[in-house]
Amino acid sequence: MKCIGIIWTPAYKLKDEITKNISSKCRILTSFSLPLNNVEEFVNNLYKCENMEQWKIDKKLLHMNATNESRVKIFVLDIDTTSVYFHPFKKKNVFYNIESLKEDIRDKYKDRVLDYYFDIIFHLTDSQIEFNKTMTFLKSYIKKNYQGCQDLIDKLESVEKDDFDYEEENE
Repeated sequence: MKCIGIIWTPAYKLKDEITKNISSKCRILTSFSLPLNNVEEFVNNLYKCENMEQWKIDKKLLHMNATNESRVKIFVLDIDTTSVYFHPFKKKNVFYNIESLKEDIRDKYKDRVLDYYFDIIFHLTDSQIEFNKTMTFLKSYIKKNYQGCQDLIDKLESVEKDDFDYEEENE
């Protein structure tokens, strides 16, 4: 299944290590760094796609603001979703490899991120619906905020349509 991953601003300095970790566990279809003009706007709008409660978004932002970094790294990944299990905290079935990748990255790097709080290292979509909403948000956000970046939108659209060459890294 295709998923969108985001290395958040507090972990951006670790992007090369995290990218290597990700590539050892799944296929990176495309990736690129994105400087954010307004981190709070980006995070708020992204998590609103997922209907996350505002207090949770605010808490993440409070801890994310401990760094002066404003860049994120965006990935489109292809992750094997054949294995499913019941997640007691989420109270639903989840894909093993998606949950495992998120947990592995968060656990491995949390001691190296300033003012760590849950989920300020790596975000990963975990359903087709979430992927579609996040893809729509990213294309809209890039179109609205970055003139001359049609190549990024084209890249996302080609991955979305399966009309692309696999890429290891695009900066």
